[in-house]
Amino acid sequence: MTKKLHELSRFLDKITKSDSDYFLAKAMDQIYLCFQGNEAKFTEFLDPSRRLYARANLSKLSQFGISIAENGGYPEAERMMLGFYPKDAEATPFPIAKISVEYQAKHASLTHGDFLGAILGLGLDRSIIGDIVMLPSSAVIMTEARIGDFLLGNLHKVGKTSVSTALLPEDAHFFGMDNRVPDRLICASLRVDSVLAAAFKLSRGDAAALVKSGKAFVNWQEVNSPAKAVKESDMLTLRKYGRVQIAEVVGKSKKDHFLIDIIRF
Repeated sequence: MTKKLHELSRFLDKITKSDSDYFLAKAMDQIYLCFQGNEAKFTEFLDPSRRLYARANLSKLSQFGISIAENGGYPEAERMMLGFYPKDAEATPFPIAKISVEYQAKHASLTHGDFLGAILGLGLDRSIIGDIVMLPSSAVIMTEARIGDFLLGNLHKVGKTSVSTALLPEDAHFFGMDNRVPDRLICASLRVDSVLAAAFKLSRGDAAALVKSGKAFVNWQEVNSPAKAVKESDMLTLRKYGRVQIAEVVGKSKKDHFLIDIIRF
C-alpha cells in the first residue's frame, strides 16, 4: 500500500502543480482520504464545467482502485458533488439534504435569485449549496447534509416573505416539474452586458459594472469584459440575480435590436 500511496501522491501532485483552481486541490484532499481510509469521500457541489475538468484530470484514478460518481440530489441536477469510492467498499449515499421551502404564492412571487440571496445572507458559502429547484409556491434546496439542520432552523424569510421549511425524504419525487421558463428579450446587441441587462431588468451601466466586478459567468466561466459576445446555447449566470440560457437568436426588430428567446432557470 505504501508504494501505491506514493504513486497516487505523485499523480495528484502533478495535477495540483499544473492547476491554480482551489476546487481541484480540495478534491485531491478527498482522494487522499478515500485511499488512506478506504472509505467514500465527496467534494463540494461543482458546476458542469468544473466536473468535466476534474473528471478529465482524474481519469486514471481507477489504476489506484478508486472510482468516481456524481450526484446532485435529483436526476436533472446541474450542480453536483463528485464522490470517490474505493474498490469493493460498502456503498455510501451522497451526503445531500433536500430542503423544501414553502411560501404563500398569492402574497409574493419569489425567484431563484431571491432564494439564493437569502441562503447566502445566512453566511453560507455557495459551494455547499447545489441546485435550487423552483416549484409553484415553493422551492427545493439541495445542500450538504451537514448544514441541513442549520437551514431548517434559520431560513425563516426570503426577502420580506415568510417561509416554512421541511426536510424531504431522500427519494422525494419533486423533479418531475419543469422549472424552466421561456421568455423573449429585446437587446441592443449580443454583448454579455446587454443580454444580462435585458434578462434581469438592469440598466446597461449596472450590468456592465457587475460583469467587471466578477459577478457574471458564461458557461460557468467568469467573464470580466462587458463586451464579450454571447451566442445560442450559452448559459449566462449573474450572481444573486439568476441564470438564463440563450435558446435562439430569432432575428432583429424594426429598430434593429436583437430578438432573443431565452430559458430562465
